[in-house]
Amino acid sequence: MLVVFSDIHLTDQSTSSNVHASAFELLAREIATAAGPKHKRAQSLDFLLLGDIFDLYRTSYWHDQHVPPAQRPWNGRLSPDTGMNSLTQEVEKQFLSILERILAADACRALFDLLRNPPPTVRKKPTVTCVIGNHDRPIWVFPSLQDQLRRELSGVNLSFANSFRSDKYQVLARHGHEWDPNNCGWLFLTKVLQPGRTIDRFDPEVHKVQCIGDVVTAELLSGMLYRLGQQLSPNSPDDRAFLHGLYEVNNLRPVTAVFEWMSWFSQDRPSAENKYLDLLRKSLREAIAETLNSQLARAWDRLKPDLWVGGDLTDQLDRAYTILRHRNGLRLLASLKPALSAIASAVGLSADSAGADACFAGAADDFAQEEKANRQTRYLFYGHTHEARQECFKSTPNGQVQLYVNTGTFLPFIQRAHNRQGFWAAHRLTYAFVYSDREDRRSRHGPGPTLDIWNGLRCKRYVIHER
Repeated sequence: MLVVFSDIHLTDQSTSSNVHASAFELLAREIATAAGPKHKRAQSLDFLLLGDIFDLYRTSYWHDQHVPPAQRPWNGRLSPDTGMNSLTQEVEKQFLSILERILAADACRALFDLLRNPPPTVRKKPTVTCVIGNHDRPIWVFPSLQDQLRRELSGVNLSFANSFRSDKYQVLARHGHEWDPNNCGWLFLTKVLQPGRTIDRFDPEVHKVQCIGDVVTAELLSGMLYRLGQQLSPNSPDDRAFLHGLYEVNNLRPVTAVFEWMSWFSQDRPSAENKYLDLLRKSLREAIAETLNSQLARAWDRLKPDLWVGGDLTDQLDRAYTILRHRNGLRLLASLKPALSAIASAVGLSADSAGADACFAGAADDFAQEEKANRQTRYLFYGHTHEARQECFKSTPNGQVQLYVNTGTFLPFIQRAHNRQGFWAAHRLTYAFVYSDREDRRSRHGPGPTLDIWNGLRCKRYVIHER
């Protein structure tokens, strides 16, 4: 039995909120039921954590620890191998500290409890494969972070990989950021860091390359929230509510509605709305400046000829920075959809929930390559987009399929109400169970692995536990 999920984005909660720990308790019950003798009779249990399980960039660490800009991962002399600051030991120490903060979070402990305590009906020791995404990229760069996780999960058969393939389950899985130009370092490596180098986009070395999306997450979004928090009072319920509301900005769809959303959730505090928006404007402008001044952003700018026209992130950020000089700059920026879409793309989000899935074309290519190699791959799993999706590329009369599955997220979605006068939020829980030939035998017709996909939704507001 293969259990697949992705995009939990466990953080230190300094600039974002974690998924509630009860999500993992619910998943544990579902696994125990499905694996049991009355249902699928699992012979083994294999966990596939499909990337962005840990988020090492969504944090205020570099700001609250006053790390000098020259020592941050995206500044200094950039390594031609990773695009990271050549002060390797210093950068490694920073990411180790961030991971330590993440490991202390309730949600992280709940995930580890799930992995440590398999249902008693499964006799074999479970395996855990952690496929690396873009937000947990440093775990691939620095083996010391892998060692830290192995110590925390001592007794668990834990491995790390860039992709996962199983003939037993007829599965190929990647995080999916490999198809996202702002979060995959393939072009950056071959056009800027090592011009002319020939390397496959799926090569393990490519997964080590830091990208502009990492800087946008850490310096722009997290930097903005840190700066805003410094100007708000921790003793004011309204100020705390506004700041923690903004922590959910990554969960908004479409992201281009961000300023309408902020104005909407400020309506309960109309006397302070203008104050909040002005503080936000100033914080955002300072964070954009820090992002654009980074060595990585300057190097990334050399990719312009290789990126689609109008979509170059650094150009859009520069335009946003100019607009934010004006007091009503946020409202002007709200109408500049290309800039907002570019920022959304940089952190791996679809700018429009009804828009094209950046991974869809990649899935078609992956299936084509699988056929070319005569592999019997039924199920192709990606994460990254946070939007659960199932698309059948090919089928045969005997039930053979080529099915692309996006595993979505455990995080909430915030979406516009149909009356366009407000927004609503609900927690999501998407996971997949794949069963081998020896499992799920009841009423089965024909050979081959079977698949269950579950998309859950919970409308519930949880108490905020501040760090």
